[in-house]
Amino acid sequence: MPTPSVEAAACATNPLIIDELDYDMSDELSRFESLARRVNSYQYRVFKSVIDAHHKGDGGLFSYTVVGAQ
Repeated sequence: MPTPSVEAAACATNPLIIDELDYDMSDELSRFESLARRVNSYQYRVFKSVIDAHHKGDGGLFSYTVVGAQ
């Protein structure tokens, strides 16, 4: 999960947003590492595709492709 910017956190007045931003990064990292060790090769390829799309900035099209394929 990406770390929220200081500006975004400071501007958050919606209780739902505040609740979503209130998490322990070390707990989340531990949970991720635990789950990442248990994925199969297909799950890893899907995860890698999502992360690569995110880093390239074209995740929107990927999301519609996945939804449309179901």
